[in-house]
Amino acid sequence: MTFSLGSVDAAWCDRVADDAFAFLDGELAPSAAADVTIHLARCPRCRALVARDERSLARVRRAARLDEAPPPLRARVAALLAAWSAPLAERP
Repeated sequence: MTFSLGSVDAAWCDRVADDAFAFLDGELAPSAAADVTIHLARCPRCRALVARDERSLARVRRAARLDEAPPPLRARVAALLAAWSAPLAERP
């Protein structure tokens, strides 16, 4: 699809809405991310949408924060994984 770089039209807004999370996660190709950035500079509606999605991602990341397992547990899991990945003949 060909767009006028950063234009404010329904097709661009649809594209930004579809790609918002990929954009925020840094998953877009550099040229696509640059196009979205230019569009966001010109489109208050899409800026608001991406800001809302950014706040949602921040809430999810805070809620999903994981605590690190204690060293003894990590060592046990590592030993179990090593034993599990050993050839059958070498398993206890």
